[in-house]
Amino acid sequence: MMATSERNFWVAQSVGWSLVGITNLLVQLSLPLPPTVRLLNTLLPIMGGLAITTVIRLIARRYRSYWQNWKGSKMIGLLLGASVISTLLFTLLIIVAFRIFFGSFLPQVIILSNFFIFFAIFLGWSTIYLLVHYINRWHTTEVEKWQLASEVKDAQLSLLKSQINPHFVFNAINNIRPLILEDPHRARDMLLHFSELLRYALNYSERDMVSLGQEVDVVKQYLALAALQYEEKLQFQIEVNECLSAYEIPLMLLQLLVENAIKHGISQHPEGGEVHISAQNTDQMLHLCVKNSGSLTVSSTIDEKTGIGLPNIEKRLRLIYNHKAHFSIREEPGWVTASVQIPIL
Repeated sequence: MMATSERNFWVAQSVGWSLVGITNLLVQLSLPLPPTVRLLNTLLPIMGGLAITTVIRLIARRYRSYWQNWKGSKMIGLLLGASVISTLLFTLLIIVAFRIFFGSFLPQVIILSNFFIFFAIFLGWSTIYLLVHYINRWHTTEVEKWQLASEVKDAQLSLLKSQINPHFVFNAINNIRPLILEDPHRARDMLLHFSELLRYALNYSERDMVSLGQEVDVVKQYLALAALQYEEKLQFQIEVNECLSAYEIPLMLLQLLVENAIKHGISQHPEGGEVHISAQNTDQMLHLCVKNSGSLTVSSTIDEKTGIGLPNIEKRLRLIYNHKAHFSIREEPGWVTASVQIPIL
């Protein structure tokens, strides 16, 4: 089935060039011209206009990546250039057609008058085509923004359901409770970690991006709480240089990677394991890496290992960075590594 945009293009093409042909015919009715000339002057604009603008459209779509971000004088030059080329092709078509059908060339005055008339028509066509292109692109961008907002909300809901859900809250409080009598200072520290995690989820719920430093801080809060549950079974190491702290990353990106490493890696092994978190800056790309000891083959399938957070990460990266970011998860001997590469904005 033909797409709506494609159908609209052909309807507009057919109606537009038919109006040009009919208008040309109405003008000729007041002139003493043979019927064959009138017919040719009516059909040529319709058929020639349809053919030339269709070819121009195909070329424009093929090389859209080169010109779609042009502005100002470059865009004006593109409009004028495309219109001049289209008009020259159409003028050549008229000359050849009259030579074939009537055995003579058109007078220069008629050729020049047709050139300027159809230059204006092709310029109008090119302008309308570009306007429609930019309107459609703006609409697509707005849709992607709404999709991004939806994906961020999904990530926030995932955090609240899986990371700070009632079961997690119960375990955290249950682990903190005996410390109140045994080690009040540590109990106070754990409550502080817990409150900071909640505050982060609430305060930044409306934002798409946060600094790497903010994300690392909340990861530390999460790891400190998780250490209560796993005790000595969870060992973690964070290697993030302070000079990278100001770089912005998607909200909860690092948090979801660490959550995945613990829930689908460390928790699967009775003896526990290690989590290594690192960040590097190379070639204008920020490289985030979360490694956990273990294997992707502990669960029955890789999908069970990766959980629901990682597909969410892939979608958000695609929407935010337009396929310029990369995400991968791979298994190495004794380790599972989740890596994200995002351009530095």
